[in-house]
Amino acid sequence: MPEDKLDALAAHKKLALQKKVSDLRHRLLFVADGIAPNRGKYGWLEKRTGVSASKWQHLYLGRQIPTVELLLAIVQLEPGYAKWIVTGLGDVARTIEKTRTLLGEQEAERLAQLADQWRDEVPDLDLYKEWLTERQGKGLTEENDDKEK
Repeated sequence: MPEDKLDALAAHKKLALQKKVSDLRHRLLFVADGIAPNRGKYGWLEKRTGVSASKWQHLYLGRQIPTVELLLAIVQLEPGYAKWIVTGLGDVARTIEKTRTLLGEQEAERLAQLADQWRDEVPDLDLYKEWLTERQGKGLTEENDDKEK
């Protein structure tokens, strides 16, 4: 394969990875926002996770990407969302029900049994999309979130 095609492929893969990291960051922040108060958020997260408030602030402000430390900290507080935070996969059982006629009854039932074994909490995806849109409208900066009024 010519060098220029390899470079283009590498650039494409890098962009795809950056998008996945960004999406994971948004899911992580969504769960954190769901459990931490708006006021004093970074200090609250530090007290409950042991991860410094400055690391949380840098994550919120987009100055750092999610680290294993930050990911594990949130998963320890909300373990039911672990799979969704990491993969972004929605509720498999609900998807199977929506496609039951396409799959056929027998195949849908087999997949439903498999989904029961993988059942995990998944947030309301419409609520997540609304939250994401609101954050993007703010320019992804929340410098005042942690300040006392």
